Amino acid sequence: YQEGLDSFKKNDFFFASKKFSQAELNFKDIDLAAKSAVMASYALYGMNFYEEALDSLKIYLKIFKAIYLEVLLLVLLPYP
Repeated sequence: YQEGLDSFKKNDFFFASKKFSQAELNFKDIDLAAKSAVMASYALYGMNFYEEALDSLKIYLKIFKAIYLEVLLLVLLPYP
């Protein structure tokens, strides 16, 4: 993730997108994986790959929305 962030700050969006995508797959922590997915999309946007960035965010919403909803339900619903 840090390599991606450093590259992003240097406007090397291609390398940043690659590193953020790798970080998303490697993180076991759901919050860090979600953050990496958003940053990968943001890097695509920085390269003017608008359609790819939008597609990436749609995938993010499908994957992480379901996971966060599941966690929320587990927290809010009383145990039987």
